[in-house]
Amino acid sequence: MELEFLKESIKNCIEIRRTLWTALFGLIGGMSALLITLDSLIKGILLIIAIIFITMDMIAIYAANQKINNMLQKIREIKHE
Repeated sequence: MELEFLKESIKNCIEIRRTLWTALFGLIGGMSALLITLDSLIKGILLIIAIIFITMDMIAIYAANQKINNMLQKIREIKHE
């Protein structure tokens, strides 16, 4: 029972991580466009906001990886029992 729950949780975390990576690429693309045409204060503010979101996204990807690794470790422990 617990093993199946862990497997489903890992699948969900992998999907979340994939979505976060997609968002990261979109943010980086948008930030690149802002950098190329940086000519106003509003674009500068948006650039700063994009940098903040990219940082938050990278932290979330790291947390998802840690969660996946922890669940994989639990699966290994269950299989060794």
